[in-house]
Amino acid sequence: MPSYLTFANMSLIEMLLAELRVPGLRRDFDRETLATRVLIQHIEQGRTDEIELRGVLSRHLSPNGKIARSSSLWRFFCVSG
Repeated sequence: MPSYLTFANMSLIEMLLAELRVPGLRRDFDRETLATRVLIQHIEQGRTDEIELRGVLSRHLSPNGKIARSSSLWRFFCVSG
């Protein structure tokens, strides 16, 4: 069964990614790519609640902008993907 993202899904992802960006600083494409992958994974599993997805991002990205728990994320993508 093919999976795809709707326009609403893509808009939600872009809105959540925009909230992660710090104005005036260079964009962190590694961080945004990770966040995008995490969001897509959850949306494909049927989780589209905006508040829940914000929580997911806060668990995977630390407040200082670094990637949190990289080893657990690696397992997440290897097992879930």
